[in-house]
Amino acid sequence: MRTLHVVGTDADGALLLADRRGGPARYRLPDARVVPQPRQRELRRQPSPAQIQARLRRGMAPEAIARETGADVDRVLRWAGPVQAEMADVLRQARSQHVTDGDRRSATTLDGLLRAALGDEEHEVTWQATRRADGRWRVLAEVTDERGRRTASWIWDGRTRQLVAASARARRMSFPADGDG
Repeated sequence: MRTLHVVGTDADGALLLADRRGGPARYRLPDARVVPQPRQRELRRQPSPAQIQARLRRGMAPEAIARETGADVDRVLRWAGPVQAEMADVLRQARSQHVTDGDRRSATTLDGLLRAALGDEEHEVTWQATRRADGRWRVLAEVTDERGRRTASWIWDGRTRQLVAASARARRMSFPADGDG
């Protein structure tokens, strides 16, 4: 019995066979056609809940995580609640702390510093916490008023309970005697 090998298809989709790879004898098998299959979507491994939550802690939006990983947005949102609660707790802790810089300590807590810096004027303040690669948290205060949007950021270390200014605006707010406020 002769062994045949598939070497391709003709224009009608019929299989073309040869008795040796590349040999001179070729055969056409008209009853066996190759039917093109619809192109299947690339299968990606779904991210674990820990991977989703790590991205959320870094400040990625659920939609961006879904695009990046191929996960369904609803699946990403399922794991967002605990992270949002954690971020709220980080903000509560950081806002109740004094800012330190070496031997110096701010006159009041972060909340008090922001109230003092803003005075009695009407402001919209948005707080955000994102986890850094080193495990500490970046705490951001964004103030919006008639002059526009301004931000200040601090670094909160929950293990050592230390809060340090990370931006020039945060340093001026934390230690106003150092500059013109």
